[in-house]
Amino acid sequence: MLQFDRKSQLSHMEISVGNQQVDYSQDPDLVIDFFFESACSQPMARRSSAASLYDAAELLLKEAANEQVKAKTLYESIRGLSVVHCTPEEQKTIRNYLSFSSVGFFLVALALENLLKELVLLKELAMRKKDSNSGGSDINHHDLKKLAKTAKMDLSSEEENLLKDMEQLTTWYGRYPIPRKPEDYKKYFKNGPPTNRFLKEEDVFSLELPFPSELEQFFDRVLKEIDREAPGDGGLDTQQ
Repeated sequence: MLQFDRKSQLSHMEISVGNQQVDYSQDPDLVIDFFFESACSQPMARRSSAASLYDAAELLLKEAANEQVKAKTLYESIRGLSVVHCTPEEQKTIRNYLSFSSVGFFLVALALENLLKELVLLKELAMRKKDSNSGGSDINHHDLKKLAKTAKMDLSSEEENLLKDMEQLTTWYGRYPIPRKPEDYKKYFKNGPPTNRFLKEEDVFSLELPFPSELEQFFDRVLKEIDREAPGDGGLDTQQ
């Protein structure tokens, strides 16, 4: 681990706050606090994280798509039997498809969460320009539907259902073996994983890959909303 003397590096640091020059050299932790607060309120930091998560998700989902046909063929050949009847290489193919897709969609959900939080912050910055006393919203959660509502997005019933399923991805699926809440586990036991909404057929090997059209359309909608708030900002490319 890198070690360094924070105070020696910050010994001459001054930060402009309004019309005042504040010398933080006597307490470097105040500098860190200052930049932390600044970073928390910067929407573009969310965009950068969303782009990285989206790019990583795309790689995983493309790999899942590459394994999909082989995994589905193997599944059909052992229908009614256990995967233990497969060779180790065949088991790896099925495992890769399932793990690449679940973790890939988890990263997609995190990318979407970051974009929605960016949209909330952009709209709040616009409000503060009109009213300096305008307060901020709580965005320290994973409730994607609530974030979209906070960002003043009008959601259709299908979009609300999409965000509810994507929330399951941000909170546990692709991260943990089971959800934290018993009611979520009952829902999973009854309906299967949240990614089932992206199935083209009944079996788990028919996911719409690498990127479901329903999800792509919602991403595009959020990005257009962001562009209206911050024109020409650049960022995420969902059309690769």
